[in-house]
Amino acid sequence: IMSIEAESGLRVLGINILGRFLLSRDNNIRYVALSTLQQVVSVDMKAVQRHRATIIDCLKDADISIKKRALDVAYALVNEENIKSMTKELLNYLLVVELSFKEDLCSRLCLVVERYSPNRRWQIDTLIKVMCLGGNHVKDEQREKFCRVVASTPDLHSYTVIKLYFNMKESISQEALVHVGIWCLGEFGDHLVSGRAVGPDDQPIQVRPTELLDLMQDIVKKP
Repeated sequence: IMSIEAESGLRVLGINILGRFLLSRDNNIRYVALSTLQQVVSVDMKAVQRHRATIIDCLKDADISIKKRALDVAYALVNEENIKSMTKELLNYLLVVELSFKEDLCSRLCLVVERYSPNRRWQIDTLIKVMCLGGNHVKDEQREKFCRVVASTPDLHSYTVIKLYFNMKESISQEALVHVGIWCLGEFGDHLVSGRAVGPDDQPIQVRPTELLDLMQDIVKKP
């Protein structure tokens, strides 16, 4: 069905059969289903989208080849309409995924957020979440892109420096978070100490310079 130019109804039937294959206990059947779905996403994304929940479930599979193929299909399914829900699913997966998988997942998350983000604030929020959860696996290139996004969005300088400062206060264990956080504090830290920054409740936030220095010292001392 997938290799011939079949009418759309027949193709949807084939995709639905592949969706049922994903429920099989046989790893070979699920692998074939995921591989074929990946090939057909560009032809009929809407029909494949109906099986999104089952595809996401395959990310939790014990078999590494199933997980890799499921991630490929999930990545191919992301678009402007589902970017928020798909990103939420992938962030939840980032919480539990094995270390060997984190770098690839972080890279794909950063790419889809860059490509389909509905606005700059959501983009910055989501990338900070990625760095909070998998900051030791975010590549230098993605860190640099984040800094360029922040630098080119003056109306979010205060917002971003607040988020990064308080996230670093909670944890300095994630390298990418600390990396971009230090850069942001160096560029826009004056927003924090001057009281120009405003919190979620629209109340001004002012951080004492000594608090910033204490955070920097904690980072320097970190082994």
